[in-house]
Amino acid sequence: MLSLSNPKVEFPGGDIGAVVSIQSDTYDFGEIKKGDNGTCVYSLKNDGFEPLIISKCDKTCGCTIPKCNHDPILPGETTEVEVTYDTNRL
Repeated sequence: MLSLSNPKVEFPGGDIGAVVSIQSDTYDFGEIKKGDNGTCVYSLKNDGFEPLIISKCDKTCGCTIPKCNHDPILPGETTEVEVTYDTNRL
């Protein structure tokens, strides 16, 4: 299971300008075998009133690779964070 928690975001309009909503912060692959597809996608939405900027998209271990869009996410717009789990690692 992968979990997306505490995304690093900037709030250009102050601490109440941009609000990030995550549709789901976990992804359950179920039983996954070595070499299987380990990619999942998280949907993020800016429910605030100012652009949302993801300034850092980092991993906490060597078994995952995140990919984030660093362009400003305007109010009401969504973006995706793709996370790949290396299923070849034990």
